[in-house]
Amino acid sequence: MILNAWPYTEIGDRSRNDDRLVAHVTDTCALCGVADGLGGHDGGDVAAAICIATVEKEFLKAPSLSTEKLLDVVSMADQAIA
Repeated sequence: MILNAWPYTEIGDRSRNDDRLVAHVTDTCALCGVADGLGGHDGGDVAAAICIATVEKEFLKAPSLSTEKLLDVVSMADQAIA
């Protein structure tokens, strides 16, 4: 599989970028994700980082996540942030 990806986010008029990105490619699948840090909100950068770290960790354990498992992982990330 050939996948070309370029990370890009726009901070607008804010002083920092709270968004987080991830991209991993294996021989059989790929994970590309963006977590919007909700710039200007307290902890938005932390929440985005936790979300990406959680999803990335689970993907690296089992790269061929089913849709059901991916939804579980997103729920895990949501719980880690809460």
